[in-house]
Amino acid sequence: MLSPCNCGRESSRQRITFDQHGNALFCICPSCAPQDFADPFRAPSDNKIYSGPQAMPNLYKRGPDDVYRAKDELIADTAALWDEGPTARAIQRKRQERSSLTPEEIEKTKRWGEEVLAPILREQGIAGVVAALNTANERTKGKDAGGIQ
Repeated sequence: MLSPCNCGRESSRQRITFDQHGNALFCICPSCAPQDFADPFRAPSDNKIYSGPQAMPNLYKRGPDDVYRAKDELIADTAALWDEGPTARAIQRKRQERSSLTPEEIEKTKRWGEEVLAPILREQGIAGVVAALNTANERTKGKDAGGIQ
């Protein structure tokens, strides 16, 4: 599928940079930035998995032992994303899509766990709990979470 780049040309390979809010800042393609697109990388439709150095050779360096290692830039970017945590957009989406239980449902679920699952866990271990949950779900056919009635 071809889509237009900021340079005006259409390409099936593009690199789009987004800001922290998920808005596209700019787009580059092999025509306007050939140095950022290495030959070994192919289109995703060729059903082949590529390693990081093959897909993004400009972000890796080959060591004296012929092993590719991520450049400091890639490590720093990855660490920054990891430390940042979820974006505000991701948190908002999670809040919108999450199913909320009422306090009564939460209490009912806790009580069921303490009265039904806790004794099974003490006597039979986790395998017994899994079997009990499977049996409860088969009985209720998925109507209530955890077979709570």
